[in-house]
Amino acid sequence: MTDSEGNRASVTDGGPHGRAPETERSGPAAGRRSPGTDRPDPEAERPAAAGPRTPEAAPRTAGPAADRPQAAPEQATSERAAAGQADVAEPPAKLSPRERRKRIADRVLAEGQVTIEELVQELGVSQMTVHRDLDTLEHQGWLRKVRGGATAAPNALFESNARWRGNEQVAAKEAICAAALAIAEPGQAVIIDDSSTALPLARALSSRGAYTVITNSLQVINELAEEPDIRVIALGGEYHAAFNAFLGMSTADSARSFRADVAFLSTSAVDNGHCYHQAQENVLVKRALMAAARRKVLLVDHSKFGRQALYELAPLADFDLVISDTELPQEEQEALHSLGVRYELVSEETHRA
Repeated sequence: MTDSEGNRASVTDGGPHGRAPETERSGPAAGRRSPGTDRPDPEAERPAAAGPRTPEAAPRTAGPAADRPQAAPEQATSERAAAGQADVAEPPAKLSPRERRKRIADRVLAEGQVTIEELVQELGVSQMTVHRDLDTLEHQGWLRKVRGGATAAPNALFESNARWRGNEQVAAKEAICAAALAIAEPGQAVIIDDSSTALPLARALSSRGAYTVITNSLQVINELAEEPDIRVIALGGEYHAAFNAFLGMSTADSARSFRADVAFLSTSAVDNGHCYHQAQENVLVKRALMAAARRKVLLVDHSKFGRQALYELAPLADFDLVISDTELPQEEQEALHSLGVRYELVSEETHRA
C-alpha cells in the first residue's frame, strides 16, 4: 500500500480496511502471484510510486488527513503553474548588439547613470559583453564609463548627445528659429549646422518656398530629404552618433568648397564675448561653415550664456547677428552692447501667439 505522499505503508491485522496480514515483501513484486492462486497479486502488479500521486489516484488513509478536501485537477494544475511563475523569472529576450546598445544609451539618458550589474540583469548577458557595449558607446560619445557602470550626466565640458540637447529649451529654440526664418529668403543657399537649436528652422523652410540647404546634420538631411522644393547638399565625413552629424577634416574640406548666402549656427557655450564648444571636431566644421557663408547668424538661447566649454569657436563679433530669447539676463545684454554685437531677442509667448 502507499499513503497519500506515495510512501510504502504497512498494513496491520484489524486495520480500518479489514485487510488480512500479508507476508512482507522485500524485493520487486512485478509479475509475482499470490500463494495458492493463478491470479496475479494486485499488489505485485502495482508499481512503486516514484513521487507524489495525483489526488484522484491517491488512496484514503486513516486519520485526519482522510477528511481533508482534495483540490480539483484543474485547480491543482493552476496552482502549480502559479507557483512555477513565482519561482522562475522569464528570461530577457535576446537582443542584437545594436538593439542592446540602444537600450543602454536610452537608460543612461533617462536615469543619468547605470551600473554594470543592473545591465547584466536587464539584458541577460555577461559582464564582459556589457563592458564591450559601454566601451563602444563611450567611443561614440553617448556616455562616460565610470567604476562599476556609466554616466551620461552633462557638465560644463560635455553634452551627452543630440537627443538630450534636443529636449532642452524647446520653446526658446522654436521662437529663435521663427525669427531666423524671416532672414532666409526663398531661392537662397542656406547653411544649417548640426545644432538642435537650428532644427526647427530646417523643418519650417519647406513651407516658405524653394531653398538649397547645405548641412552636415543627418537629422536635417532626413527632415528635408522628401521635400520637393528643397535641394539638399549633404556634407559627408565621419559620422558621430553623439551629435547625429558628420564631422572631421573631410567634412570641413567639403564645406569650404561652397559659397552660401547665409549660415545658421549655434554653440554650446558663450562666455566673455566668445563662443565655445566641447568637441574639437565640431569646432573645425563650424568654422568651415562660417567661412563658406556671406552672412553668419548665431542662434543661441539664454541658457548657453555664462557656460564654459573646452574649445573656442569664434568671437561673437564674427557673427552678423545673434538671436536669443528674452530670458537673457540684463548683464549679458549689456555685455553684447558693449562689444558692439548686433543682437535680437525674441519672446516665447509672442511665438506661441
